[in-house]
Amino acid sequence: MRLLNPALLFLSALVSRVAAHGVVISFKANGKTYAGEPNPYQPTAASPIRAVSSNGPVVDVTDKDMACGPGAKVASMDVPIDAGSVAVVTWTQPWPHMWGPVMTYLASCGEACSKVNDPTSLDWFKIDQLGASNSSDMLWIQNSNLYNSEPVQFTIPSELKAGYYMIRHEIIALHRAMTIGEAEFYPQCIQVEVKGTGKLVPPSEGLVHFPGEYQADDPGIMVFPSDTYNIKKSYKFPGGPIPNLTPDSGDSASSATSSASKSDGASSTGFPSATSSSEDATSSAGATQSAMGSVQPTSTSETPASETAAVSGSCHAKRGSIKRRRI
Repeated sequence: MRLLNPALLFLSALVSRVAAHGVVISFKANGKTYAGEPNPYQPTAASPIRAVSSNGPVVDVTDKDMACGPGAKVASMDVPIDAGSVAVVTWTQPWPHMWGPVMTYLASCGEACSKVNDPTSLDWFKIDQLGASNSSDMLWIQNSNLYNSEPVQFTIPSELKAGYYMIRHEIIALHRAMTIGEAEFYPQCIQVEVKGTGKLVPPSEGLVHFPGEYQADDPGIMVFPSDTYNIKKSYKFPGGPIPNLTPDSGDSASSATSSASKSDGASSTGFPSATSSSEDATSSAGATQSAMGSVQPTSTSETPASETAAVSGSCHAKRGSIKRRRI
């Protein structure tokens, strides 16, 4: 009988795991959990999570799917969430990648987000960005949390003006990001109604569009292996800094036609508790994330070489072109 090489069996398992990728499977707001899409091809009941047509990534930064994910469909409901409260997002468990940031954006929908058919028309502003899990182990948030089946948390700005908002929660996988067009983007959108008495909105210069905000060669998107596998405090998040919220001028948050120029993006430490140089912790949600900083990883046995080899055998073979998404 021919015996299989244990190393090959391990590599085969990694190939299957990486090929699976993932989606948002649940969203928790105001103490209530809403189911998402455990299988994107078998839609569930009513949900605020916009279902995607594929659990694979978007790899072309100019693709319209950069807004809410591959073939995202309008969700049936907008769920309430209090300004200043913590939201919890759970992705497919365990997440197959270990390197890269997780970021969260909001966009005002004006009326109910369930009436917004084209999310590319929305003006987004960043409220949270997570690079390293904490200052002691220097692990990417994908490694410490998602890879170990832990959720990700972020805070809705406490002084944000009430209304209907789309959440854009995004994972960027950097395991192949040393080449232009090889970074993997996993955006997914969630429809909410923010409750509260706040009067603040993002300034026009803090608004961005998807697609349009990212460039394939941005410093935080095209990343050398030494910076990917050994996270550095100097990692520069794409999408610019978290803006300071300002008093509502009447149209700065809700206009879907305002001009959003690309921000240079202040360099951030990558830690949940860090802010860019222009941020104010009192007006930018996500400026302090002590809950995330206390999470400890449960497994760190996989090496960069293992996943790189696995991806070379599966993900890369399915790419074809930059615009082609993998399932």
